Amino acid sequence: RFAVSVGALAVLITILAGIFTIRNKNHRVLIYSHVNFLFLNLIGFGLVSITAILYTFEPTNSTCLIKEWAISIGYTLQYIPLLLKIAAINKIMQESMHLRRINFKLENLRKGVISVLIFVIIYLTVWSFVDPTSKVEYRVLSDTNKVKLSLYCSSRSIVWKFIAFTWEVVLLLCILVLALQSNAMIK
Repeated sequence: RFAVSVGALAVLITILAGIFTIRNKNHRVLIYSHVNFLFLNLIGFGLVSITAILYTFEPTNSTCLIKEWAISIGYTLQYIPLLLKIAAINKIMQESMHLRRINFKLENLRKGVISVLIFVIIYLTVWSFVDPTSKVEYRVLSDTNKVKLSLYCSSRSIVWKFIAFTWEVVLLLCILVLALQSNAMIK
């Protein structure tokens, strides 16, 4: 119950942040932050939060598939817009240190986000058709001659999950590297 409460709180905070963003979208800070990218981040946070709630319930074949899609798309929407914006800002900062002008187009950031999202969706589609994640039952006979049943989600091959997990780790590491790079430029 505690995990559901935390997940529901995360969903509520995401919704409230979305409402705040909509109500203040004409504020200077939000205009410069590009509200569309903030919404992509919020959608990603919302998907991951909803998935956290799904993990607390007994898995079914449908929820197993939904969890993989929501987590992968959620992390992608959370971090790719942020990653591309930080990379663009770092590029502008580097060029300005050399007194060079740079042409920056917001459309390139949008194309980057869409391209990566399409790549992730293609991967998830192939995974869903070739080796879909489904409910697995694991039974163990205890010392008291009782059968203990555990349910979890799995594919036949662990490679699919490994690739998805690696993608999430790569996103986090890229964000970390760019954040450290930005911090170094400020100093």
